[in-house]
Amino acid sequence: MLIRFAVSNFLSFKKEQVLNMVASREAIHNKHVVKGNDSRFSIDVLRTAVIYGANASGKSNLIKAMQVAKLMLTGSFAPGKPLPYTPFRLDAEMLKKPTRFEFDIKIGDRIFTYGFEFTRYRIRKEWLTEQKKTTEKNIYLRTTSVKGDVDVTYNPGITKIGSKTAAFYQFAQDATRPEQLLLRKLAENNDEFFQSVYNWFDDQLTLVFPESKFGLLEFHIKNNIDFKERFSAFLRGFDTGISGIECTETDIEKIPDLPSIVIEDIVHSFEENQISIVPSSSGLRYIFEMEKGKIKAYKLTTIHKTRENKDIFFEISEESDGTQRMMDLIPLLFSLMKGGVCVIDEIDRSLHPKLVRQFFEYFLNHSDFAQGQLIATTHDVMQMSTHLFRRDEIWLTEKTEFGESRLFSVADFKLKHDKDIRKAYLDGLLGGVPFSSAFSSTIMN
Repeated sequence: MLIRFAVSNFLSFKKEQVLNMVASREAIHNKHVVKGNDSRFSIDVLRTAVIYGANASGKSNLIKAMQVAKLMLTGSFAPGKPLPYTPFRLDAEMLKKPTRFEFDIKIGDRIFTYGFEFTRYRIRKEWLTEQKKTTEKNIYLRTTSVKGDVDVTYNPGITKIGSKTAAFYQFAQDATRPEQLLLRKLAENNDEFFQSVYNWFDDQLTLVFPESKFGLLEFHIKNNIDFKERFSAFLRGFDTGISGIECTETDIEKIPDLPSIVIEDIVHSFEENQISIVPSSSGLRYIFEMEKGKIKAYKLTTIHKTRENKDIFFEISEESDGTQRMMDLIPLLFSLMKGGVCVIDEIDRSLHPKLVRQFFEYFLNHSDFAQGQLIATTHDVMQMSTHLFRRDEIWLTEKTEFGESRLFSVADFKLKHDKDIRKAYLDGLLGGVPFSSAFSSTIMN
């Protein structure tokens, strides 16, 4: 776990803005803090953060920045094609400057800083350092010239840090294109050390947007009994009215919301042991498997109990939007048990405030999630309470008069511990709310 994310010159962020998950000296809610290891760079890390702000204040852009950073490292870009460079456009000077991302991450007991700067067609600079208790060790610094020449300054002891020879690291430098990140090249060539850093972004950092779907839900429900039982238990615990969930077989020739040409293509191209999940026009997803030479189709159904305690099966489309949203969020709790960092944009989308609170409380009150971090944006002020969060876990975004987004924590304000933060926020004392007076004046004029 551990994430400190800095972004500058991206969409609405002009100057550097930092989401820092390092704990302040807040004295309450110790269950929200994972104590640092004194043997190394010792810090106390927060387990949650919730980000508030007016519409268009920059909350989602912060998550989009993380997504772009992850995509640039784990995605593929064709040689010579433009990078996803979207600088701050309300200042002409910023259109000439690079976008900058930087992450502090923890892998085992070691803390690393990884970052890069880029423009439309090249990575200007890229760096990886390790934070020690009192010092910082540079692992590599990469720069790219205007002509596209990549130069890398490695730590003199790079062969002790990584698992390859000096010739390999020189080869990695020579093989890295101007628009490509060196870390990706090092990881692709099976260097175990650099793979561990790369894998943090690929496996441990999960970004969820309002329309995101958990793509393998049908597969896990059908093939993993433990997953299905735990998933059903969560549905019951979140008071959805659902007693269980199943992957039930359906007649492949009688699927009304899949065109016949799609079904014919599946039948003719399927191979033994192949599994495919196919979305339909109605939003349902079907899982197709080849079993003993025969293609079978399955779909998710929920189970409700009648007064007589009999099972009644419902289509997923018959469940409420809130229930469907919760079904996409529950698997995130499973991944958080493994210690990842999960960032959810608009966690309150289609959810009752009580369900949102239950989601956070369950995460905070169960030690299974002790090594995971949960970060979310929301408009749900019912959660803005020191009974649920520490003050340094409550963050606000606000647009300046020049269109820049800025990010800050409630802990930056000198409020008494018994101060009603929700009231202070809604009264505009903390910022991060719409300017209703300006709106009224505009309408009247």
